[in-house]
Amino acid sequence: MAEIGRRGGKSKTISAEDRQANARHAALERWRRARPASSAAHKPIWKIAEELLAQIPDADFRKLPTDGARQLDQYPYGARKRRP
Repeated sequence: MAEIGRRGGKSKTISAEDRQANARHAALERWRRARPASSAAHKPIWKIAEELLAQIPDADFRKLPTDGARQLDQYPYGARKRRP
């Protein structure tokens, strides 16, 4: 327990857990005030992905491999294709 400021001649004691909680709360409040206002307008990642995919022409989209997950090592690294 620690003694903190006196009010009206009385001292108040606070536990270590309460001090840690107060410090966490204060740090979170400082972080909230410091971040830019535009961060509240950020879109979820899946919305960004949808917008980017919508920009790809259909002809180019059809050229993408359909077995990308199965052949993960082959496309970026040139490894041999696995058999289905």
